[in-house]
Amino acid sequence: MLSNQFSDDDEEEDPTVNDSNRIGPKVHGTITVVRVPIYLKAIKCVILSSDIEVKFSTGGMKVIAEISKYFQASVIFMTDFFETFMFFKKNHVMSYGMNLNNLVNVLSIMNESSDKIRMELFHQNDHLPLKFVFYDDEDEETEEETVGENIKYESVFTECYIRVKNSTNPINFVITEEEKCSHMVTSTMHAAFLLNEFDKDIDEIKITVDKKNTTFETVGHHQLETKIVIERGQIFTRFEFVKGTSFIYKLSNLKSVEKGMQFGDSVSMTFSSFGILKIQIMTINEDSVLPLFFEYTLLPMCSEDDDC
Repeated sequence: MLSNQFSDDDEEEDPTVNDSNRIGPKVHGTITVVRVPIYLKAIKCVILSSDIEVKFSTGGMKVIAEISKYFQASVIFMTDFFETFMFFKKNHVMSYGMNLNNLVNVLSIMNESSDKIRMELFHQNDHLPLKFVFYDDEDEETEEETVGENIKYESVFTECYIRVKNSTNPINFVITEEEKCSHMVTSTMHAAFLLNEFDKDIDEIKITVDKKNTTFETVGHHQLETKIVIERGQIFTRFEFVKGTSFIYKLSNLKSVEKGMQFGDSVSMTFSSFGILKIQIMTINEDSVLPLFFEYTLLPMCSEDDDC
């Protein structure tokens, strides 16, 4: 999966690059964002907790929210999403812990007052601060002709710093080919309709996948009992089956996926033999695919065979 490039295994640092305009801190990368409203909205779709993890690598930027031990949400911005993406540490991942309110506040201010934002990643005083620079026209100068001379005006920009925390090292959930039991793809419209069939007061839902059908049914709520059986060719545009599974998940975690669905037109679900459910949403914008996607990982409350 694309998110594997953010694994912290076997890191190898390249020499860092110094910023010629600054004495002391070592700059490890610069990123320029021009799709500011989309960038802000996408991050808000995964921010469901007070703290987030931000990872940078040569493959792009990943924002992770670990809501509980059963649920992790993330958005991955690939390098093509940015106007410029320079990361000077090959085969290395830089991770920051960050307060979500600080990040959203900075991006919201930038979204109202600027067309672009540049981020700089650097070390200083044993901390890992993140520097934001917002501006309207990068490195452009305007000229105003007066009597006898031309006067040059440099672009006006604002700098803002976010103090970050030590990385919390969230688990990088990966489903290997050996562990994969089934994989299916459907439209966001069908997925949203399916989730809306279940009352918000329901706590848990059991998902059973076999060779012919995928069954969604409530657990423990006789008054709100709901059971939906979907044949493999009914709404799924792709269905791969290796082994049957039956696990119970928290419904509120599944419904949180709807926030990312507003960006995309297709949803994929992959079930592992351990009950890990990985959901990915590819994104579109005005009929074109955006170089970012959402990824949600749900761990089972228990399996059908467990005494829960």
